[in-house]
Amino acid sequence: MVAMGSKLKQPTPRERVELPRHISVPILLLMLLALPWFFGGREAFGHLLSAGLSLLLFLSWLLMSRHRALRVDIRPLFVIGPLAVIIGWSALSLIWTVSLFQSSVLLMTMLEAALAFVVARDVLHEDVAPDFFLRLWTIAAFIIWVIGVALFAAGNYDRMTSLFYWANPLATYFLAGILTGLASLRASKGRASMGWLLTTGALVSGLLLTYSRAAWLIAILLMVVLLAISRERRREALRLAQVFLIGCVLAVGIITVRHAFYKQPVVNVQARITESATSTSVKDRFSYWQEASVLFANKPLTGWGVGSYSEVHPGVQLTPTTAGSNPHNSIFQSLVELGLVGGITYLVLIGGWLWQGWQILKVRRSELALTAWLVVSAIVLHSWLDLVTNYPVLIISGALWMALALPAPHIEFRLKRWFTSVPLVLSGLAMLLALAVSWNVYLNSIDTQLVDISTGQDFDTTQARYQTIAQRFMTDPDLLSQAAVGYIDEFDARQNEPAGFLDPARSYAERAAKQEPQDAKHVFALANVLERQGKVTESLANYRQAIVLDPHNNPQYQTAYARLLQREGSVTEAIVVMKTILNEYTPEVIANRSSVSISQRLAVGQAVLADLYVQKADFGRAQDALTEAERLSPSNAFVQQVKATFEAAQK
Repeated sequence: MVAMGSKLKQPTPRERVELPRHISVPILLLMLLALPWFFGGREAFGHLLSAGLSLLLFLSWLLMSRHRALRVDIRPLFVIGPLAVIIGWSALSLIWTVSLFQSSVLLMTMLEAALAFVVARDVLHEDVAPDFFLRLWTIAAFIIWVIGVALFAAGNYDRMTSLFYWANPLATYFLAGILTGLASLRASKGRASMGWLLTTGALVSGLLLTYSRAAWLIAILLMVVLLAISRERRREALRLAQVFLIGCVLAVGIITVRHAFYKQPVVNVQARITESATSTSVKDRFSYWQEASVLFANKPLTGWGVGSYSEVHPGVQLTPTTAGSNPHNSIFQSLVELGLVGGITYLVLIGGWLWQGWQILKVRRSELALTAWLVVSAIVLHSWLDLVTNYPVLIISGALWMALALPAPHIEFRLKRWFTSVPLVLSGLAMLLALAVSWNVYLNSIDTQLVDISTGQDFDTTQARYQTIAQRFMTDPDLLSQAAVGYIDEFDARQNEPAGFLDPARSYAERAAKQEPQDAKHVFALANVLERQGKVTESLANYRQAIVLDPHNNPQYQTAYARLLQREGSVTEAIVVMKTILNEYTPEVIANRSSVSISQRLAVGQAVLADLYVQKADFGRAQDALTEAERLSPSNAFVQQVKATFEAAQK
């Protein structure tokens, strides 16, 4: 990239205003308006939409070069440099990642965010574009709030989630919306100011109803910062008080409607705040970070690969309650997934970002730059305490607001020179790859839905769809394991099939285990196949390996292992295996999981333990285990079968 100076043709006023507004800016806005509708962009169609819009954004940006030079800049170096290193190292981690599929999906989102950052830094500093972006962003957040109110009032979940499914990432989204709403409020007068006041107050009520204590704490911190840096503190304090009051009134009104008209319970806010010091969720944060430090210690130099945390975390879990796909801290996540290189680079980025904030305050470049800096800071701060870093809409939003917080780029270039064209060609290929990966993921999701419809009804059709999925250039290993499980279920149902019937299942399971060797579900599927094919020694080894990889989250692993041990005569060892896992699932843990399937699995596990005690003629302990099994699932067929065996043995 080289500075072209006065040699470039200067754009006309019409070109300066109209091109960014009518080509690139609407695409950026469409991306941010649409992504929240798909689980914050995490659903397959959300990924596809993001990739398609990113490619369209890239092409529109190139089209602008017909009328004026494009602009980029590597300054400020301590912000742009670390960002480039993180993306480059993440791409390199594809070589050693333990989950190529998960790493690829997250990397595509990172590349899309990088493109959005580059384009936004060019076009969102143009004339009316920044204010247009600011207002439309706030309106989009308000629409998400309206949907959230409807779902919260009529739904049975006691926290507002809107289209994000989880409350914490929605809270991050509202934090950003409140900051942009306040900026629009400061810049408006008359009736418009009243509209922005009510809109921002509505977003405050949404934040309150997410019941995200971390987000509340960050909101208080941001309000203190706004007061500290304001030139008119009294007016700013009055504005914040008005917004907060409106938010509280709306929140109380929504809760009243929920309770009075829909008869749904509400959260005791005072109790939620006062129990923070002793609550399980707060204590679990420290467990997450402790577990993440163990993972980092196991691979300190390179990390496990970008996006791989969920694959490796189960092996170091301390209890069943700390299950999760994220360590609830983006610093620890960078250390686990990208090692020292990623962790140190992230810390350098934080330092550079703090310095950039100081520079904005020092020179008072613009109110918009300060708002953008605060928005990105809010997203980052919440990523240190909650599960928000894996949502495409938040990643891309952070990139766009970061572009607005940094100074406008000064280096201009045209496409006619090879040393400027080559990076653009590579960028275009990256966007095409992102689209291909996302399209593949989307097709797999469609096939999976069709599989769900045909499962249990048409085995051949189901497996034909799995075969189609398996032949694509990128396949989620989870789907391969599901295909293997489908064969196992059919084998058990038919009862008279030869062991060779399971050969395709073994192939699927082995392929999945090879692609994701740290994922216990693939090893467990393989162990099931081997058991049914009569390969007892290999099956036992794989069951043990599955339990080592995931010792707490899936009691069916221990149950299947114990039943095979029982058939092989190792009853005492089987009892030890079952007691170890079942003792972990106290009533508090079961309530924390709040899943029907976990109760069923534990009921089967208790029944297996009862059967083992019957074999040992320990009828007292057998009765205790059987009583617990019936409490968990009184109508379970296996539980009733063991009960009949127990009663017959007593006679």
